[in-house]
Amino acid sequence: MEDFNAWDPQKDTIIIVTKARDNKLVSFTIQLAEWLIFTPRFGKKYPFKVYVDGHLKNTERVRQLVHPAWQSQLKFWNPKLCRRQSNLFHLIITLGGDGTILFTSSLFQSHVPPIMPFHLGSLGFLAPFLFTSYRAELNNLFEGRLTNKAHRMRLSCTVYRFRPSPSSPTKRLQTADGTIKQQNNDRLVSTETDWVQRAYDRGLKGDRCQVDYSVVPAQTFQVLNEIVVDRGTSSNMSFLELFADDRHLTTVQADGLCIATATGSTAYSLSANGSLAHPDMMCTLVTPLCPHTLSFRPMLLPSTITIRIIVPFESRHTVHCRFDGRSTVEMNQGDHVKITMSPYPVYTYSASDVSNDWFSSVQTCLHWNIREPQKALENVDQKKNSALFKHTHDNKFSSEDEEDVGLAPWTEVSSVLNRDNANFGKQYLVDGNEETCWNSEQGLPQHILIDFPNSVSISSVAITFQGGFAGKKCVLVGSIENSPNDYNVEVSTVYPEDISSKQIFTFDPTEGLKRLKIVFEESTDFYGRITVYTLDVIGRSIV
Repeated sequence: MEDFNAWDPQKDTIIIVTKARDNKLVSFTIQLAEWLIFTPRFGKKYPFKVYVDGHLKNTERVRQLVHPAWQSQLKFWNPKLCRRQSNLFHLIITLGGDGTILFTSSLFQSHVPPIMPFHLGSLGFLAPFLFTSYRAELNNLFEGRLTNKAHRMRLSCTVYRFRPSPSSPTKRLQTADGTIKQQNNDRLVSTETDWVQRAYDRGLKGDRCQVDYSVVPAQTFQVLNEIVVDRGTSSNMSFLELFADDRHLTTVQADGLCIATATGSTAYSLSANGSLAHPDMMCTLVTPLCPHTLSFRPMLLPSTITIRIIVPFESRHTVHCRFDGRSTVEMNQGDHVKITMSPYPVYTYSASDVSNDWFSSVQTCLHWNIREPQKALENVDQKKNSALFKHTHDNKFSSEDEEDVGLAPWTEVSSVLNRDNANFGKQYLVDGNEETCWNSEQGLPQHILIDFPNSVSISSVAITFQGGFAGKKCVLVGSIENSPNDYNVEVSTVYPEDISSKQIFTFDPTEGLKRLKIVFEESTDFYGRITVYTLDVIGRSIV
């Protein structure tokens, strides 16, 4: 197992895998490589050798690099180097999204160095780190402050080809259940051939073809997400035999089967109504694709079980085997694929911890179980002499008849991550876009200050954090009209959960406030960062 407790200064070789066909990431790649090479560390002037994609070697951006250190420290990788010399690299940095991580997994079909994934892609489910903070995150790694990691199981998938003996007579009989019993009258030539014979003898009944044969391993793939066996281009449904260890589970009549890891449970398997599985679970998900039955439900199996999928001779067509959506192999009648837990897992660093990263991704990327909250019932008598307002992310105060009762409030925040106001500034608290956010710098406490156009009575707040960067303890204090700079009115103290969905906190109304200050005294982030996507302040404007 990899040692994540401290960075070994002797580890001096880093590979950067950049999202393919995205030219804007070339400059980010060179920027990162330059920082890694030219930032002194561990008593070395040039501490790292950095490998980048060989396709960048002849680009104009790389040809402009003339410093002598570039010649000695900047190297270029290709798929053959990754496969044959995986132990050469000590760290993988990915710039892209989930597809880039899957591509990286395909490059390393044996040992995989730990991966530091920066989100520069589309979904970013597996990439919890923002590239805008790469210096801080990598400094934390090299200085031993970043040790959380996810152990992601892979599947080892071997395709076996059916090879009949040339001299073997074949006797074809009427079959009872659409499969063929295959029996070798000579000495078994391999363990897998022995298994095929025993499995057919024990699990399948009826008169079938008698033929001498062997099964020969053809190709092996290590997959991070899933292997999909489907009908390919055929218009007929797939006809497959599914085995778990020595037991025949079922005959599959469907578009196909998806065999996924816990990591892959949020990918193709999810689209086929498979269950979600935490990445720490060592399990295998068996999910049918459009089965032609009402009772073929997905299954969750222990990772110790060996799964085999056989294409019987009575299948009307061949099937396609797809490995992480990249490599495709056609399997003929008589072929099968054997699926086991790979001895080569993938380790990815986590921004906070594995659970926080995963729950946050489920909620923010997949919007798991997100809907508008049910509105509370309200007593009409409570509305006299005041107008209901809601200070929301769309930055409006509105009364019950939708008329504005004041100007948009002035808002202040304690800090902005990396001073990057363009991407993380306070304007994203009030822009009406739930995809943008205010992100604070490191350190506590952080705060948000709201200046109301009129005196208000506040009764509740609703806030949406990013999981892993939530305020664990939020103190709400206010000031009144005559003393706007003295925050001596205690409104409430709330304790949000570390989730990415909207949370509503209701408290006794506080009258006559001119300003509200929300102080985040504690954070679920180790470094004290706060990320807020939406903020609603609900109450009454005193008019």
